[in-house]
Amino acid sequence: EAQKVAEEKQKRIEKAQRVLTLLRTACIVWSNSANDVLLAGSFDGWTSQ
Repeated sequence: EAQKVAEEKQKRIEKAQRVLTLLRTACIVWSNSANDVLLAGSFDGWTSQ
């Protein structure tokens, strides 16, 4: 049972590592006055607008 739990955790770690390789930096400039700016989007590789 412990082996099975360890294998599942390892699979989750590997999946998370693959997802992290997809992260990209984006520079967002807000030129208006504001205390906070919230950003929302599809973040699908710019395939939709």
